[in-house]
Amino acid sequence: MSSPSTLKWIDLWNQRVHSYIGLFLLLFVWVYAFSGLVLNHPKWQFSNFWPQRQESASESVVRIPSAPTDLAKAQDLMGQLGLSGEIDQITAKPDHFDFRVGKPGQIVNVAVDLASAKASVKRIRVNTWGVLNSLHHLTGVHADNPALTRNGVATSIWSFALDATCVGMLLLVTGGLWIWCRRKDSLLPGFIALVLGLLCCGCFVFAL
Repeated sequence: MSSPSTLKWIDLWNQRVHSYIGLFLLLFVWVYAFSGLVLNHPKWQFSNFWPQRQESASESVVRIPSAPTDLAKAQDLMGQLGLSGEIDQITAKPDHFDFRVGKPGQIVNVAVDLASAKASVKRIRVNTWGVLNSLHHLTGVHADNPALTRNGVATSIWSFALDATCVGMLLLVTGGLWIWCRRKDSLLPGFIALVLGLLCCGCFVFAL
């Protein structure tokens, strides 16, 4: 059986971990919360960002890269065109080489005519709500093209932040369970909240 001093030590460290992790995750949780609302309510006027997008187009002469892979070719062309972001789509044909570069708030479609060595660049920019929407989806995992690995530095950092947020939320929930167990006066209300949460979650996981 744990001694009173050990329990007090656990309580103290749990409170510190709970506070510091909560402060660290504050902005990340806000981003997910606001972007979740935008996704869940696309008919809200202020969150309907796509009709308010800004588009621009340009054309540049490029040097056709001789890299061994399509990803390396796209990265070479990005450097020539001064682009940055995550390459999430590549289409290679005998006469054309097309790819798309994305980052929060901007989508760039590049179409390269291999015969004329000209690249048509179309940029699409969205507002703050569009940025939040992008962050909610940004993982760098390309389910439709597993061979296209995570290739953007910012995407890799954001992906690491996603992992940190998930681990932090698990720690917060575990710490909350400990606090609930230690508070004798809140055992019954906490038990009711726990059961209701489990039932609601179980309905979505198993019944839908």
